[in-house]
Amino acid sequence: MRRGHLRESDRAYFVFSIPEFEGNVSSVTFRLEIEELAGDISEILGFYDVSTNIPVLVDGSGDWPSIYADLGGGTEYATHTIGWSHVDTVRSILLSSAANSDIELAGGGDFAIGVAVTTIEGDTEEYVGFLVEGEESVQRLQIVVEP
Repeated sequence: MRRGHLRESDRAYFVFSIPEFEGNVSSVTFRLEIEELAGDISEILGFYDVSTNIPVLVDGSGDWPSIYADLGGGTEYATHTIGWSHVDTVRSILLSSAANSDIELAGGGDFAIGVAVTTIEGDTEEYVGFLVEGEESVQRLQIVVEP
């Protein structure tokens, strides 16, 4: 898993290698560790498809305003509310059938998911941190495949 943690930003991305498989994806759960919460006592996260080419996304060589927009737009896979009590916990977020279909298409390759804080208001610094530098990531996709 590769990730782009945009510290003190309201957008992030995660890239996962999806193995080849036979059958249909019946469900996908994104296991996401919440490390930091700055700003309000709770925030709503949106989870989105990513259309930016993954190598461009990872190396940051593309048009940043377009990438930023992509990470928080397009097809919404899920929303999830987090609060102070969720810091230092792993959340399980069930993704939509659209995510199931996209992961089926990504079988044998990479899959990216964008995460955006959707409840930012005003000029207050608000962000969510998903990984502490130097720590091993626990972010995972749990994919259930049926024949």
